[in-house]
Amino acid sequence: MFHLARRQIATATRSWPRGLSGLFLHRYFAGKSINNIAACNDCPQSEGLFRSKLVHTKSYHTTMPQAGLSGSQTVQQSKQHEAVRNFVSGATGLEAALEKFCGPAESEWKSSKDAEEVEEHLKISWQSIVAAAATTSFTEASQQKLVDFVMTLQERSDVEKDGQACQVQGMTMWKDLPTFGWQIRDAWNFDPDESSDQSSKDQWINLNAFAASLVASAHSQTDDTPDLTLFGLWTIRSALEEPKATDVAVAAASAWFVFAAPTIADLCGEEREYEGKVAKPGSEHSGQNWTGYSTGRWQAWQQRLENLKSTVSDGTAKQLVEQAVEAVGEVQ
Repeated sequence: MFHLARRQIATATRSWPRGLSGLFLHRYFAGKSINNIAACNDCPQSEGLFRSKLVHTKSYHTTMPQAGLSGSQTVQQSKQHEAVRNFVSGATGLEAALEKFCGPAESEWKSSKDAEEVEEHLKISWQSIVAAAATTSFTEASQQKLVDFVMTLQERSDVEKDGQACQVQGMTMWKDLPTFGWQIRDAWNFDPDESSDQSSKDQWINLNAFAASLVASAHSQTDDTPDLTLFGLWTIRSALEEPKATDVAVAAASAWFVFAAPTIADLCGEEREYEGKVAKPGSEHSGQNWTGYSTGRWQAWQQRLENLKSTVSDGTAKQLVEQAVEAVGEVQ
């Protein structure tokens, strides 16, 4: 049982606010939580998730080549990627890994105090995290190490020069994890379909398991920072609120319950909401007025998971569904 092993070791149409464009749009997002950033999109999961188009500052004009969830060559050859991989594999300890991972962005600030240049380094940093999460099996204890790495990163001291702390897009490095949510949002554009190769499917499941574990840790240790709860809702909705779901979609959704069922139950109990239509129900529940997590949604998800136990044929998806049902049952 995958979840037992882990426990043992521990959109479519873009709908920007009317009248916002260019540099003003980018400033509008500065300092906002991922909830509010994502809420500016009407993202029906059934139509897919389009790539973010925040392209009106230097950092977004120089977008790195995309190479799927495993990262571009630039990312894979970076110091940040090496630091994360060595820590996850056990080759280096946490402190040494953090020093190497943080080095490029911190050195840039101390030498230039140029927030845009720092943002370029952070982009590589966060894509290195995504790549490690996607290529580390959710069955391995090292995924939790990656979660711990991100949580510990937030505790790192502010980076200052001449008495000025480094801020990127209105967020303080490192405690606010500047633009981390934006890179996770971009990663959600790589959700596979039935025709995708097995590697892409495995990486998607791994990434969702990581995000779920990170959400669970953030919920128990901080004030839900980083807040990736909306991404979980999107993944769950695509599998449990649509009439037909691919095996990989079901597996990814199930991973959220396997690794974060108590947190999801809490979010539903407190009726966590999001702005606009970003968290609207899937087509199977189009008559509902859901705007986020809710007790009604929890009950619908629980019933759908029970039904899927007897219909899913893929081995990984079937095991994850069974584990998800068990995890949900444990929080009743």
